[in-house]
This record gives sequence, structure tokens and C-alpha cells, in this order.
Amino acid sequence: MDTYGLIVALVLLALLPKATGLPRWVRWLGVAMSVAWLLPFGPIGFFITTLLIPFWAFLLGRWLLKQADGVPVEAFEKVTAANV
Repeated sequence: MDTYGLIVALVLLALLPKATGLPRWVRWLGVAMSVAWLLPFGPIGFFITTLLIPFWAFLLGRWLLKQADGVPVEAFEKVTAANV
């Protein structure tokens, strides 16, 4: 994925409304990784992002699991089968 496209995705996730329930740490880590890539830190920005991505992905994954708990799988399968 293009670096700038990933930066845009991280910033867009950080700009989601508070009502979505996205944890504050996910927002701040996304912005911190975007800044680390954009500022002229040299290779230090890459290493900062490399160290932060596992924590960010874990927190984002937990939020996504929490979001998925609200929708039963059977209801999702019926909706997608009806759309096909």
C-alpha cells in the first residue's frame, strides 16, 4: 500500500466521531504514526511506526470485535444472501 494512502486511512480512522466508540488510544496512535511518517525524522520515523503498529492493530481489532458482537452472524448471512 502506498505510504500516503495509509496515512490518509489512519487519519480518517482518527477522525471518526466519538459516538462510534473507537478508543482514544487508536486515534492517537494513528495520528502519531502518520506524523512519524511525514516529519523528516529519517529512518527513526519508520522504526517508531514499526513499533507502534502492533499495539494499534491490537486495539483496533478489539474495537472491531466489539462492533461485531452486536450483529448476529445469521442476520448478516441472510442480508448478504438476499443481496446476491
